[in-house]
Amino acid sequence: MPIKIAKDCIFSWVKVVPADFRAVLSNIANNSYEALDKPDKFIKVSLKRENDYYKICIEDNGIGIPHDKIMAVRNGESLKHKGKGFGLSGAIKYIEDMLHGSIDVSSTEGTGTIVTINVPCISSPSWFTGNIAVTKDTKIFVLDDDNSILNYWEQRFKEFKLSGYFYTNATDFIANYKKNKDSVNKIFLIDYELSDDINGLHVIRNNLIGEKNIYLVTTHAEESWIQKDIESLPIYMIPKSHISDIKIVIAEN
Repeated sequence: MPIKIAKDCIFSWVKVVPADFRAVLSNIANNSYEALDKPDKFIKVSLKRENDYYKICIEDNGIGIPHDKIMAVRNGESLKHKGKGFGLSGAIKYIEDMLHGSIDVSSTEGTGTIVTINVPCISSPSWFTGNIAVTKDTKIFVLDDDNSILNYWEQRFKEFKLSGYFYTNATDFIANYKKNKDSVNKIFLIDYELSDDINGLHVIRNNLIGEKNIYLVTTHAEESWIQKDIESLPIYMIPKSHISDIKIVIAEN
């Protein structure tokens, strides 16, 4: 399934309940999959921005929908079996009623279908940044229980001839930080989920009070509970799935 994302949509922000929105996308993608009837079958997904909306297009080359049936399908009629089908009609209701967006359906029988989801854009949250600013004498402090992530950050900063401290457990991280806390320029990249009995927020709250340039790196960044939890903290949060999209820039001392 090819996925094409426009450059200005790398960091896209919409106000949704993640599980509900994923269910909508999954239902529509499943409909496309079930409609495929050709040897050279395909489903294409694309994301682009037009004015104040993000447009997600899910295109297939399946059986298509007869022109006179599109409205019935939008209203819940299933072409696969008798009765109501809630995939598309449920998605439309959710997008229109909950997100104040829309869903467009265009189809040619025997050729395929394109479902376009239009969702209003919102500004990026205050806890997010697409850049990590460093100076030539910045010391890097990284805590993550995944060695592959540690190696990733180490290689990224080596490109800028920056060194630092990389730890898989909080005890060693905290001990080393205390020895080097007088360093003038520091940044901290802290994983939320740790193998220790504490998480990254505990490490930040209990040990890094007064520090700046703190980044919590987590797979939970899209969840409202963690967004609320960091509101009182002067930190940034980086979705772990997007660490390769974060730019490292050299700032003046």
